[in-house]
Amino acid sequence: MKNLRELRLKKKLTVEQLATKAGVHKNNIYFIESGTRTASVNMAQRLAPFLGCKWHELIDTERTKKEAGHGR
Repeated sequence: MKNLRELRLKKKLTVEQLATKAGVHKNNIYFIESGTRTASVNMAQRLAPFLGCKWHELIDTERTKKEAGHGR
C-alpha cells in the first residue's frame, strides 16, 4: 500500500484540493492518512488519478479483509 499523504504532498495538493478534485469529503482523506480508516475500492478509484498511481496501490488488502470480517 502506498502512503496517501506522501503521494498527495508529492503532487503539491492540500487535503482540500484533493478532496475537491476527487469529489470526496476531506474528512475521508484525513481518516485514511491518519490510519483511522483504510481506503475503500471506490475511494481509491476516485483518488488514484490525481495521485499518479493505480487505485489498487492505495488499498491495504489485509486490513480491508479484517475490517470486513474476513481475515480473523
